[in-house]
Amino acid sequence: MLWEIFTLGGSPYPGLPAEKLLSFLQDGQRMASPDHCPKEIYSIMLECWNRGPHFRPKFEQLVRHMENFSTQNVSICNLFVYVEAIRYLCKVQKAITLTSAYVNKTLSA
Repeated sequence: MLWEIFTLGGSPYPGLPAEKLLSFLQDGQRMASPDHCPKEIYSIMLECWNRGPHFRPKFEQLVRHMENFSTQNVSICNLFVYVEAIRYLCKVQKAITLTSAYVNKTLSA
């Protein structure tokens, strides 16, 4: 989501045919940093794209990362917008988790 925000809605993996995406990711390759994206934000993107799910940050950790940028004087325009976007994603993730649990429970009954 951060990549899409910093590209103002750009399509992920530009120029990469869908049939090559899996091998691209399995080879450990990731999308390049968007233009004008601070290195601190791109670092978070890379963490989120980690191949091992247990190494990826939780949504709550992402919120703390973003909030910390304001105290570190990281120059990000409209930091508030990015923090609010992550907070929104936390709510969406919780809703998806609850829905998935309900569907799984219903299907197994």
